[in-house]
Amino acid sequence: GLVWDIFEDSDKSLWFATELFGVLKYKNDKVATIGSEKNDVNSIFKDSKGSYWFALNGNGIVHYDGTDFRNISKEEGLSDDICYGLLESRGKLFISTLRGISVLDLNEFYNAGSVSFKYLMKSDGIPSNEFNGGAYFKDSKGSLWFGTQRGVIEYDPSKQVNKYKPNVFLDRIIISDGKIDSLVEIRSGQKFESDFNNITFEFCSPNFFNPQGILYKFRLTNIEERWISTSERKVSYRAIPPGDYQFEIYAANSDGNWSDKKLSFALIIAPPIYETWWFRILILFSFIGVIYALSIFNNRRISLRNLELKRVVDERTKELLEEKDKSEALLLNILPNALVKELKATGKVQPRYFENVTILFTDFEDFTNTASLLPADSLVEELNEIFKTFDEIVENNGLEKLKTSGDSYMAAAGLPQPCNEHALKTVRAAIQMQKFINDRNGKSSIKWAMRIGINSGPVIAGVVGNIRFNYDVWGDTVNIARRMESSAESGDINISENTYKLVKHEFKCNYRGKLFAKGKGKMDMYYIAEVI
Repeated sequence: GLVWDIFEDSDKSLWFATELFGVLKYKNDKVATIGSEKNDVNSIFKDSKGSYWFALNGNGIVHYDGTDFRNISKEEGLSDDICYGLLESRGKLFISTLRGISVLDLNEFYNAGSVSFKYLMKSDGIPSNEFNGGAYFKDSKGSLWFGTQRGVIEYDPSKQVNKYKPNVFLDRIIISDGKIDSLVEIRSGQKFESDFNNITFEFCSPNFFNPQGILYKFRLTNIEERWISTSERKVSYRAIPPGDYQFEIYAANSDGNWSDKKLSFALIIAPPIYETWWFRILILFSFIGVIYALSIFNNRRISLRNLELKRVVDERTKELLEEKDKSEALLLNILPNALVKELKATGKVQPRYFENVTILFTDFEDFTNTASLLPADSLVEELNEIFKTFDEIVENNGLEKLKTSGDSYMAAAGLPQPCNEHALKTVRAAIQMQKFINDRNGKSSIKWAMRIGINSGPVIAGVVGNIRFNYDVWGDTVNIARRMESSAESGDINISENTYKLVKHEFKCNYRGKLFAKGKGKMDMYYIAEVI
């Protein structure tokens, strides 16, 4: 496996951060595994307290005091779970990630056992939120240096700290039954009807020094046990069950100083009518009455049943014939025509090897947060409209749609019928998809930021499933295409070296360099710039 970092301890033992075997410790000609072997570890650091910290490629960071391990991830406020470098200064641990620098307060961590972060992002002057592995250093003057995707930064931790502790205020409270939104008076202890169980809290923390750096922690008791961190100024809860709740929130400034006391708002969601005792008694008596009425008409129904049964059999026979025709039409919508003929003739489809295929993946950035703020029907309507247009683009460019998964869309060119221009067709489709999203963002109140990754190579394709058929592909080509998508920035089309060689004569591409791809190491990557 690959080794990303080597650390020498004070006792001359060597620690290795590896891709496949976690952290290994070498001492006295013996090698021991520290913690989980499954972790992909980017770097190792020992702080001033003598504890060790491991930066993981996908699972946040781990604190190890020599006996116990503690994992810290995005759920506890880390800006991203892909972490690269670790440096300590003035009681703070600086962690470079795929999304800015997260700064952990070590004093609070060791004294109270709690986790508190502040962040350094593009809004603070950093040229890029995406940092690099192995590019971090603390010089003799105490300045911290980090390498990003767009240059190197120097940060002086001795700069003046903002000691102002912000207070939190509720701006508005909006309740909804899913159809009508209503403003309510900001008065703690209010009781709401069961239908009005969708609630949005809008809050603020006035601060004239770097207001973009304000961070909030909130929770709704009886719904959430842990505090949730956010830089947004509102939070929404959908379909809150009946009960008593407290919405609690407090804030921290850009240097991580938290307000002294939290803001609390009490509310009650009343139970629906059908959960009251008198309604249940009414239902019981109604049920008894219905049973009695049914018994009176039962004999008459039996006499008419035989005639009705004959009519149903005749209609059902006709429906079965119609359903057969519909099933064949539906099968053509799911699978390519050639595969449908093979499936009808033999009852199965043989897997096939394709030498030259191009795979395309799309994915929306920050989809989880957007989905949590939208009603379910609105979210489905948004994705349906977008993916419907993607289907048209795929069909118009001669690609084959493979599947969608959540907010991800997958398509391919060069199968089930081989095609010499599979890479060109796929890049044209990707450009049209990005253009559609950009045009749509200019008109819609809901903005989507999409990444696209493309790779070319051999795959194995086949039909899986006995009841619900699905045409799918497998192979390293598919995995690399997924890595191209996850390594892209929003609004860009990231292609591999394999695809670049096939499209460079028609499309202008910007070389990004050798970038790390999870499970693959460093790979040459390119952005599609424009059509030549």
